Amino acid sequence: MKALEKNRFIKVIIGIILVFLISSCHSEYLNIEIKTDGSVAWNKDSSAFAFIAKINLFRMPTGIARFPDGGKIKKEYLDFSLYHFDIKHKKLTRLVRLNEFYSVSSYRWLSLSQVKLNLHDSLLFYKLKKPYLKIDEKKHPDFMKDISRTYSINLFTHQKSIVDTTVYQHLFDGNQGKLRLATAKTYLSGLKYSDWGISLKELYPQTKETYSGYIVMKEGNDKMRQAIFEQIVPEFSMKEREKILKRMQKQKAVLFDDYNTLDAKKDPYRRSRRKEKYDDYITYMNKIEKKLFNR
Repeated sequence: MKALEKNRFIKVIIGIILVFLISSCHSEYLNIEIKTDGSVAWNKDSSAFAFIAKINLFRMPTGIARFPDGGKIKKEYLDFSLYHFDIKHKKLTRLVRLNEFYSVSSYRWLSLSQVKLNLHDSLLFYKLKKPYLKIDEKKHPDFMKDISRTYSINLFTHQKSIVDTTVYQHLFDGNQGKLRLATAKTYLSGLKYSDWGISLKELYPQTKETYSGYIVMKEGNDKMRQAIFEQIVPEFSMKEREKILKRMQKQKAVLFDDYNTLDAKKDPYRRSRRKEKYDDYITYMNKIEKKLFNR
């Protein structure tokens, strides 16, 4: 009996350790994702448009968390909202958050393209498109009720209302097309990360040393490093910027040794790949130097 209890105790401990290892095996470095590949609705004179966007700040799995299929990312911030963009004033306004799409398991079937939009005068209408998958209506009654409704949002008050679907269904019959979406993306490309409500210090504060690490080691993704240059680097002193450059010079030396120590005849492939990495880092370092010192 005691042996059985001991085995159970050991299994519980092993389970706790595994859970801890998997949950903690994520990079300390963030990535930023802004998706705007869904519906877009333009007003009559094409001076403004409404669209849906998903903003995600996440950390990549590392170590044991990457097995067996690459692992799952760890989301640190997620926002799913409807926006309005005024082209003349270059003003982005969040109209309403729709985070229930992701906080409720039923909404996992929805993608950006399954939210239909129409901009009519001062009102934005939206309707959820029924997913292709068959859904158990008894298990997900709220979801089924939601996709049967049509909503309107007042652009001035941001008030959300339920309207008669039979009256406004015709608003969703047209197709905006990929060209109009591409045009919208062009206007949005000039926005700062702060315009999207992304404040690194508020959403996921990190030390100056870590922020410097993003730059030196090329960690995170391009969007994250751009956000750091937009929001964090302006607060760095000249000494702190020079320190980053010195760290990059050391990293460049490490990458040089990585490929230079390999024999070109015995291991040509690995040497070639590491040489490419070294060359890419030099190009990257030159760009960073110009950004750090405004050259």
